[in-house]
Amino acid sequence: MHIVLEDHIKELKYRALHVMFCILFHFVCLYIFRQELLFTLAHSLDRGLIFTSLSESFLNQIEMAAFFSLLLTIPYIIYQIWAFLKPGLYRFEVHFFQHLLRLSFLCYIMSWIVSYFVILPMAVNFLTAFEYTDPTTYQLEFYPRMSSFLSFVYKIMLSTLILFQIPILSLILYRFHLIHEDTMIRYRKYFLFLNFLLAAIFSPPDIGSQLILAIPMAFLYEAILLYFLYRKAVKRFV
Repeated sequence: MHIVLEDHIKELKYRALHVMFCILFHFVCLYIFRQELLFTLAHSLDRGLIFTSLSESFLNQIEMAAFFSLLLTIPYIIYQIWAFLKPGLYRFEVHFFQHLLRLSFLCYIMSWIVSYFVILPMAVNFLTAFEYTDPTTYQLEFYPRMSSFLSFVYKIMLSTLILFQIPILSLILYRFHLIHEDTMIRYRKYFLFLNFLLAAIFSPPDIGSQLILAIPMAFLYEAILLYFLYRKAVKRFV
């Protein structure tokens, strides 16, 4: 028993070391191409960024590289956890979680696409529309600070990533009979309230970003419910 436990600890250390090297590799690559990454993120702004202290730009670029290196390493971290747990699972559990991991990775990719190509441009366009540049009266111009803009991007991308993993959590709960179709129908209005509450917590502090995050969550909830109802109908008639 002691030998087996030592083997598990060694394997865990080995996989943790691989994860650390993967994070470090991503961090170095992203820091080397930090200017290109910053330009890609700020592309939707259609204007430059400013910084107001000597160390702000340097620290923010390190923070940016660290944040995205962690985000890029998430699939590899999940894979290492899966590879560590797989030998102790039954065959039907391996089959179920393999499909679940594929779906989770697909949702992970979709969260990157939606957050960068849909949510971020919509949020930027909505918020910069309050800029007022009429020369006959007064001007209200927007000069985005680097730290504030990057913090805004982090919140959107992280909250979208969490959002797109909700179907995975729902499938796990449904698989282990912790939620049912009737329960989801009965508590739909409470979920919608919680939905907007979570959007207010995770999104930047403006009503536009909250709606941009809350509406897809509501659609996902309805899609998951329809999927469960479809499975129930198929089981009933087969």
